[in-house]
Amino acid sequence: MAAKALIYYPYGNTPITNDDLKPYQEGFDNHGYTQIAVPNSPGNVIVNQAQPLQKIAADYSASMNTMNQNYNNIAGNIANYNTMKDILDQNAKYDFNASLPVLSENNTMADGLKQDTQTMALGQNNFYIAGTILSATLLITGIYLGM
Repeated sequence: MAAKALIYYPYGNTPITNDDLKPYQEGFDNHGYTQIAVPNSPGNVIVNQAQPLQKIAADYSASMNTMNQNYNNIAGNIANYNTMKDILDQNAKYDFNASLPVLSENNTMADGLKQDTQTMALGQNNFYIAGTILSATLLITGIYLGM
């Protein structure tokens, strides 16, 4: 009785069976390592076992170097983050610390909404004035060219 293949749907609706995953199974690249039941020559052991094991060791060494570099990068980033956080905690412009005084005059939400409404009204007035000037300029240019 043959075992059924498991079906995965990792991304979208494309099924992937465990037969498709065989080249990508857990573990490492064996670099041609083969188990020899009875070694018939030292050259056979060197070619089929020793050299592939040296390549596997090199892969592990490269992976460990990459992990160490990532660890150092993370440690450095955390140190930079802590330094920046300490600087920002002491700066009143960035009110992260509740003990620092508030420099803004707008202490309530109503004051902030009022200021936002004034800014929006000013912007709309500027657009209206620019549109009026542009319309008048186009009208005068049209009359001038029509003559």
